[in-house]
Amino acid sequence: MLLQNNLSERIVMKNRFYFQIGLMLVAILILFGCSENHEKKIEAAKEKADQANKELTAAQTDYADEWQQFKTEAHAQMLANQKKIEQFKDEMKTESGKFKVKYESQVGILEQKNIELNKRITEYKYQSKSNWEEFKRGFNHDSDELVKTLKGILAEKK
Repeated sequence: MLLQNNLSERIVMKNRFYFQIGLMLVAILILFGCSENHEKKIEAAKEKADQANKELTAAQTDYADEWQQFKTEAHAQMLANQKKIEQFKDEMKTESGKFKVKYESQVGILEQKNIELNKRITEYKYQSKSNWEEFKRGFNHDSDELVKTLKGILAEKK
C-alpha cells in the first residue's frame, strides 16, 4: 500500500508539474502574442506619425513658397504703384491750379493706401490656411481697387 500510495503521489505530482508547465507555456504564448500585436500597433502608429510629419513639412514648404511668391509680387505691384504716383505728382507740378486741387487729395489718399498695403503685407503672420486665404483675398481686392483708381485718375488727366 505504501508503494501504491507513493506511486499515486508521484503520478499526481507529475500531472501537477506538467499542468503547471502547460499553464506557464500558455501564459508565455499569450504574453508574447499580445506583445507582438502591441509592437505592430506601435510600428503602425510611428509610420502614421512619420507620414503626417512629411505631409506637414510639405505643406509648410508649399506655404513658404506661396507666401514668398505672393509677397514678391505684392511688393513689385506696390513699387509700380508708387512710381506711377510719383510720376503723376511730378506732372501735377506743371498743371493749372484747378487740376491740382481736383487730384492732389486723391493722389495723397492713393499714396496712403499704398503705404497701408505695404504695412499689411510686412506685418502679416500666418495663423491658419483659412486666415491666409482671407488675407490674400482682401489684400488682392484692396490692391486691385488702388490700381483701378490710379488708372482712372491717369486716364482722366490725358
